[in-house]
Amino acid sequence: MPDKGETREDLLNMQLSKLLGTLGVSALAKKGYRTPSGTTGEFDIIVDMGSHMVALEAEFVHKGDGGRGDAEKRLTEPATFFRGKPVMAAYAVGYPKELSTLDETESFDLLLETGNLSVSQKFHTTEWTPETSYSVEDLAQELLDYWIQTDGGQDLDEITKEASDVIDLAAEILEAHGHETGEKGSDPAATKALVWLNALMFQQLLHDNLPPETLPPPHAGKQIPEPDPQQDVVDLREQWKEILEINWWPIFNAASESLNQTSPRGAQLAIEQLKRSASKIASKGVIRQHDIAGRIYHRLLETRKFLATNYTSIPAAIVLSGLALDSEHPLWSERNLSDRATLADVKIVDPACGSGTLLMAALQNLINLTHDSSASGDPYESGELIQIVLENGLYGFDVVPGAIHLAASTLQMSETSRLISALNLWRMEYGVFNSNEVRLGSLDMLKSSPSKGSATQQELFETSRASGGTHITGKGEKAQYKVAFPTDVDLIIANPPYTRAGGPGDEANEEWNPIFGSLLATAHRTAMTDALKDTLKPTCGSLMAGLGSAFVALADENIKPGGRIAFVLPATAATGSTWQAVRNRLLERYEIDWIISSHDPEIRGKKGKRPGRVFTSFSESTMISEIMLVATRKQFPSEKHSVKFVNLKYNPRNPVSAHMLTKMLLETSGSSADLTSGSIFWGSTRHIPQGNLLGKKAWFHTAFLKSALCEVAQDLADGKIGKSKVAIATLHEHWHTGPYHNNIKGKKQGVFVIDDNPDDLREGYPALHHHKSSEIAQLALSANAWMTPRKEKTKSEVDAMLSRASRLQFGLEIRTNTQRVSAAITDKAMLGVRSWISLLPKNNRDGSLETLCLWLNSTLGMVLRLVFSNRPYPGRSGMTNTSVKTLPVIDISKLTDSQLKRGSELYTQICSEPLMPFHLTLQDSTRKAIDTGICDLLGIDESTMTQIAQMFVNEPVVNGGKPIA
Repeated sequence: MPDKGETREDLLNMQLSKLLGTLGVSALAKKGYRTPSGTTGEFDIIVDMGSHMVALEAEFVHKGDGGRGDAEKRLTEPATFFRGKPVMAAYAVGYPKELSTLDETESFDLLLETGNLSVSQKFHTTEWTPETSYSVEDLAQELLDYWIQTDGGQDLDEITKEASDVIDLAAEILEAHGHETGEKGSDPAATKALVWLNALMFQQLLHDNLPPETLPPPHAGKQIPEPDPQQDVVDLREQWKEILEINWWPIFNAASESLNQTSPRGAQLAIEQLKRSASKIASKGVIRQHDIAGRIYHRLLETRKFLATNYTSIPAAIVLSGLALDSEHPLWSERNLSDRATLADVKIVDPACGSGTLLMAALQNLINLTHDSSASGDPYESGELIQIVLENGLYGFDVVPGAIHLAASTLQMSETSRLISALNLWRMEYGVFNSNEVRLGSLDMLKSSPSKGSATQQELFETSRASGGTHITGKGEKAQYKVAFPTDVDLIIANPPYTRAGGPGDEANEEWNPIFGSLLATAHRTAMTDALKDTLKPTCGSLMAGLGSAFVALADENIKPGGRIAFVLPATAATGSTWQAVRNRLLERYEIDWIISSHDPEIRGKKGKRPGRVFTSFSESTMISEIMLVATRKQFPSEKHSVKFVNLKYNPRNPVSAHMLTKMLLETSGSSADLTSGSIFWGSTRHIPQGNLLGKKAWFHTAFLKSALCEVAQDLADGKIGKSKVAIATLHEHWHTGPYHNNIKGKKQGVFVIDDNPDDLREGYPALHHHKSSEIAQLALSANAWMTPRKEKTKSEVDAMLSRASRLQFGLEIRTNTQRVSAAITDKAMLGVRSWISLLPKNNRDGSLETLCLWLNSTLGMVLRLVFSNRPYPGRSGMTNTSVKTLPVIDISKLTDSQLKRGSELYTQICSEPLMPFHLTLQDSTRKAIDTGICDLLGIDESTMTQIAQMFVNEPVVNGGKPIA
């Protein structure tokens, strides 16, 4: 029977674990374990960090060493495991003496309130930190913020920056010794330095982790040599040659080949710099848990402008893969994944794998599932399980050679104690060959593609066409000219490129439909676009929606019944009109499980070599809002199935918070709820019956952080607001739109030359061009630009363009927290250009222009605009010539002449009054007059409008992260 003190410690440990749980830390008390040597014990508290465990050992400070002795015992070599995860760190927690003398209720209350917990921590490679006085909240925050993925707690971004800096230095050395800098958009010196650093890191891991006795003859018993900074580059070539004779071709072949092609002096100096960083980085446990090489690579993509590509953030990869590999889902729970044969049958595919981030995250979650389903709970065979998955279960495809090299490296780094015989990774052929033979990369695996579903492949680092395709194996390239999508796929997970067809955007780019803008030859771009257009005709994909929709179509064609798809997609996938076919397909064939959007207002600017990003996205280095989608393919999807919409106020910044959020989401019940940990509001979940989404023009529940405003938007689009009915129609039903701005003023096809000087007396025509918030603050406007016909253009071309002029102008792009006007009326008919597009009524009844202008500037009009616009980051709303046509607006044709007259009269009263930015709606008397007038015009209760306006101004998408009370 334990004495009173021990009993009190046990009770406090249980209470501490519960308190940590309410603060977002996954903690369990009084759990047994065994060490690799077979000894057993019990953790006071064990904390799940996703890939690792952290032990907390607690005792009263007046009775011992504050838990250090017991905590030290938990950090064994090799590591102690719990539920298949190694214990990488320990915390010693000392309870203050007064907790031992109070009754249970009082001691529990004091535990929550005290700031005198004596806390120190230790990773298995470090010394104990000094004791610090903590509260329970302090301890929880320490656990959430600390980068447990590294052995020493070093921030992942610091490691990436260190690697990026040494690559920059090595590249400068190579360039100083005659290395060519390459064509525009490429940097072979930096690429070469990255490949070398990657090989050196992996060599260090093999030296540290691979048992020499496991090597095959004639290498058995020989330890892989450690990279030596003082070593001659000739000796390094020999080491890599010998390593290649054993295995690991994806990593060392490219490194060896590029080293052979470099001047000895430049290579020697560059390698010396890289070796020092490689050994240091390899000593961090993080490199075996995440795509570090990929992070470095994508930092280089940003700073050295290799390609216009984005990269899934590690926290987003953790959340997406964690939801897709939910242990409670029948796809996984009904199989014994601890059985080797069953595990070998699992197939997970990323058709746009990049540097392997999502495949790596899926691998980690799948290995966790094997331990969850293991009857024995034996965690000491993880290496064997990883080998089975790498050789049989993971498939990756991409068109970028460097990315495939890094994917192979990343995956092999996850298990350096075993020889991996083969990886299912391919570099796909992409471009136009033999003048007219088109290859679409992974999209060639669509059955309607030019190759009829059998894609071709290229050698990993060859720029010319390969004589045969290649399968990346551990010992070299395996010829395989054709490749089809794997069959019986359990999970397709991807963050595909989003490029879409459309206008050139940048005036310097005169080519239309730049969906394959990475190709240099115009003829090749056209051929690729035409081929993709034909390929997508029988699918749900669309050129206008972009390549992301094409990859969803590829997944839809290849996922097995009961299998899951998990995608990162642009936010317009949930609301954009060009994505309607994709949404319909998902509703018809799938049970949509999760749709996650972020409304995080933070924007991280560029600093040093760290790329800028917005946290409404789930990718690094992007300024595009995104969603995550997880769905299960069903032969007969049930309309009773509920879609879990998640709107995040905060996007996880690090792996620890990502694991916590994933756990929180998976533990949500079948009803809608707020997501909170302690005092932190993370966002909310909204469970919507899937049948309710059928026939809708958008998935409104992704548009706003607050579910109530999402419902207002959906009701409004359906013609309801409160107890009133409102006639709504898509804009193109009753309005024509003006011409695309490049057809007006483009250097190649434009009819006019435009000058931002309205006082110019030359012959020409007025226009509304720019949209400066400092100049445009009211609904009545005059021209701010002047158009002169180009000399080569005929009068008929000029007249045709001018025939589409109007007085009503719609602002295509606005910043809701700085700009004030969504639409305006000019004093005479003119063309809206670039920032504006003209709207022409199909039936020009008196008051039509004025009434629609008021609607577009009202709170109700803005709610619908924000749903259907591209919201690249909080505070910004962008629309295109295409999307504006499908915008739901007030149905002018259903209004009486009396209503239109009242609208015209209200416009006349306020059109010259200054407006404030939209996020200041509650303080703006002119906007208030517009909203009141709309209520009076349509019979809407004014208190309902006020409630909507209060929700509207506090949305991050409106205020850009600056809530207005």
